[in-house]
Amino acid sequence: MKPTTITNLPFVSIIVPTFRDWDRMAICQQALERQTYPAELLEIFIVNNDPKDQPPASFKLLPNARIIDVAKPGSYAARNRALQETKGSIIAFTDSDCIPHNDWVQNAVNYLLTHSDCMRVAGQIKIFYKGKTPTTAELYNSLYAFRQEMHVKANGASVTANLITYRSVFDTYGYFDENQLSLGDLLWGQQVHRKGCTIAYVPNVIVEHPARSFDELVIKEKRVGGGQGVREKGRTTLNKQLISVMKTFLPRKGDIGFIIRKANGLSTVEKMKVLLLRHYLLHIRMRENMKVALGKEPNRA
Repeated sequence: MKPTTITNLPFVSIIVPTFRDWDRMAICQQALERQTYPAELLEIFIVNNDPKDQPPASFKLLPNARIIDVAKPGSYAARNRALQETKGSIIAFTDSDCIPHNDWVQNAVNYLLTHSDCMRVAGQIKIFYKGKTPTTAELYNSLYAFRQEMHVKANGASVTANLITYRSVFDTYGYFDENQLSLGDLLWGQQVHRKGCTIAYVPNVIVEHPARSFDELVIKEKRVGGGQGVREKGRTTLNKQLISVMKTFLPRKGDIGFIIRKANGLSTVEKMKVLLLRHYLLHIRMRENMKVALGKEPNRA
């Protein structure tokens, strides 16, 4: 981070939850160290969501960073705990598997300070591949992962992989729902949007995220489905759940149209593979939704 004597900029608190992910957390922290925003105006909270899994000896904590252990399951409980410790007037969220660009904080703060009508910034999340030739799972990521601009336009929401807002927003509208194991950021965003909390999609506020592998996509869909199941417990029936699962046996028309419109540069075979993967993952999600809604314990990761 570049030292400076500038004092007219706001203090920023960065919150990064992590769950058994110290290797990627180290890479994320290196990116935070390279921020162009003044180091003395930043504090970093690394929230360890598994206190039994402590960082390895090779993990070097930055001078302006702290590790907070939070045993309660879920990244939203972790974020809420860190919020109680922050002293910044601006709060920046990202995840341990993200790599913020050097000007990530600077661009977000600049936007907030020059747009008095904006209370939240949803930044761009760029997907990168592990190799030169993307797998079907990676192509799927490029189309379906982290559709920030869509979330902002459709629901006034943002994922916390790249969300920057004022501390006063949480004081006014409340914290994340700690009972949510997935999609809690989007649910919170929709709720505060309905109450008048404005948001903008700002494409030069960038973090990068590795494309998930097939196994990681399956894990994510089980987590999302489980989170939906938690919300539906006591409000659904076996018949309703079975109907929802059966609907996933055929690809959705909306997905067919979406892939045709958005998958520029993909061959017909690649588009078909992505569509089939989408179909399979939705089936996994709804099946897990049914299991949890009917009594199964949801997965954490």
